[in-house]
Amino acid sequence: ILHEEKNILDFIDPDYVVINERLARYYGLKDVRGDQFQIVPLESGHPRGGILTQTAMLCITSNGTRTSPVKRGTWILKNVLGTDPGLPVANAGDIAPKVPGIDKATVRKRLEIHRELPQCARCHDKIDPLGLALENFNASGEYREQEGFG
Repeated sequence: ILHEEKNILDFIDPDYVVINERLARYYGLKDVRGDQFQIVPLESGHPRGGILTQTAMLCITSNGTRTSPVKRGTWILKNVLGTDPGLPVANAGDIAPKVPGIDKATVRKRLEIHRELPQCARCHDKIDPLGLALENFNASGEYREQEGFG
């Protein structure tokens, strides 16, 4: 993007990806051959494109086996938008384990419950929407039609 003086918005929403054959298979794209990275056009509506949907970014902002909208949202705020959400307030803690049904709740629902606490909403109102927008990508960056395991 910088070398060829392309539009800066291509970091976020290009109509292409730069991949090799192995990554193309992972992304579900056909007809890409070779180990060399190459520009591959995307069909309209394809979920990939830009730094936010790169497997590397999606993996480093996950917890190994599950997604983390908080890590992903914080990464976007800091690295793309240049905004530091700040440190969590003292004793913010995790989502209360005593909330009925919390063990069966989706990540989205768990964060919704967490944002009900004013001291948590202060940061999570900014972080969560950004991270939740990427919930269709699992912890290893694969695209999925449905969030979670259901």
